[in-house]
Amino acid sequence: MSTTETASDRFRRWARTMLAHRSGAGDVQHSADRAREVYQSSTMGALLDGVYDGDVTIAELLTHGDFGLGTFNHLDGEMVILDGTCYHLRSDGSASLAAGTDLTPFAAVTWFTTDTTIPVPSGTSRAEVIALIDEAIPSKNLIYGIRVTGTFSTIKTRTVMEQRPPYPPLTQATAGQAESEFSGVAGTLAGFRTHEYEQGISVPGYHLQFLDEARTRGGHSLDFRVEQGEIAISAASEFHLSLPRSGSSSTRTCRRPTSWIRSTKQKATEDQAVCRQRWPLGGSRVSTFVLIPGAWHAGWAWRPVARRLRDAGHQALALTMPGLADGDDPTGLRLQAAVDHVVAEVERRDLADVVLVAHSWGGYPLTGAAHSLAERLSKVVYYSAFVPARGRSALDELPPEFAATVRTAIRSSSDWTWAPTFEIVQRALMQGEPEQLQRFLFETLVPQPGNYHLDALDVPEVTSLGVPVAYVLSADDHGLGRPDAAADFIGRLGVEPIVVPGPHESLLTNPEGVTHGLLRD
Repeated sequence: MSTTETASDRFRRWARTMLAHRSGAGDVQHSADRAREVYQSSTMGALLDGVYDGDVTIAELLTHGDFGLGTFNHLDGEMVILDGTCYHLRSDGSASLAAGTDLTPFAAVTWFTTDTTIPVPSGTSRAEVIALIDEAIPSKNLIYGIRVTGTFSTIKTRTVMEQRPPYPPLTQATAGQAESEFSGVAGTLAGFRTHEYEQGISVPGYHLQFLDEARTRGGHSLDFRVEQGEIAISAASEFHLSLPRSGSSSTRTCRRPTSWIRSTKQKATEDQAVCRQRWPLGGSRVSTFVLIPGAWHAGWAWRPVARRLRDAGHQALALTMPGLADGDDPTGLRLQAAVDHVVAEVERRDLADVVLVAHSWGGYPLTGAAHSLAERLSKVVYYSAFVPARGRSALDELPPEFAATVRTAIRSSSDWTWAPTFEIVQRALMQGEPEQLQRFLFETLVPQPGNYHLDALDVPEVTSLGVPVAYVLSADDHGLGRPDAAADFIGRLGVEPIVVPGPHESLLTNPEGVTHGLLRD
């Protein structure tokens, strides 16, 4: 907005916007100095924290752009804005025109100006569309509005369901999202491509909503295949962030609700008036990251993150636990073998200033090893991981019926192992990702020594060591066995979690975001 714009000018601009919104027209004029700007109301971090009520109306939002996405108060469905018209996408897959008086807790909009168009060949998958866009954009540092218009042979969507106070964090609110699948449908995918450095502020990577041609169905896009279509790209080099203004939101923007993280120690800081954004790559201190994989995985799973840690100037060592390397015999291995392996590898290399990191089940060998390595550690990080309690095995943390099924599977196997199923990969580890990627992961995983899950640790909690501890949580994590597991584990540490986008396997699907999470102070 120009500094010379008068109140009368602003009123006329608002009136033009509302008339266009009511009629569906997209010819609203806007200031030239805003043409390359993305305007965003609130932050993704606030939404992850459960801040679902905002005071920005759709009418006000549309004065800042004619294209965008977001959600509505109470997390009541998804929002998509096309050609100056705002649509409300609900959990049953339906879509309707939003009212100008509707409120939003989070939204991002821009004035869409087509810079590049790309024809989409028939049969192009989601991954191939993303590759076409990545190849076409001139710089990965900018924000890009993405519009894919055409006919889709298949498209899978999901939509968040309306929540009621007291609001759960987004990781819990999205656990029961309804999914819809459309076939042979014409419509538009609309959203943004955002750089990883905006993690916590926006949604890094690609965030696309679908709206059909009749403007009656849609949702958040999970996967799709294009029958025929065209990609339009609009670049933006400026970013305008409007922070939450309502009193109920401002004190929770940077902190998890105390009831969720179960930490009275955090409550005093939750109510601080000023929250500080902590950027991921700070300081010049060089650390050695020792990376412990989760169940069924080996050191290969950490390679994308390890490479980025090295690019940031650190050292990284990705371990493979005994029994999980190609050709290993897993028979008879106990949990203590994994603990001893971590200790031996660190001591053999005489490592110091070690950041010990574990994913998923890896929290068990991490906790056991940390007590022997305390003098060598500068930090301990649980990444979407189990945080063991003394005397409780990994199976003790699972729902009883599922734990009983796993025990039966272990005892029935010839080598006393637990092998993953494709259903576990699809529903718990990598939900929402293309099936081809899920299949690749499934075929790469190996059976886990059963005693790794049956044995418990007899050591105090890692917080007794006096070493800094952090918890990095994947925003869409379904891989910890039960819906409230993450809350319990984080509560045992008494820390504020660092949330990164992606499923349980975000170390593979979003290694940039996980790396930034590990490097946070």
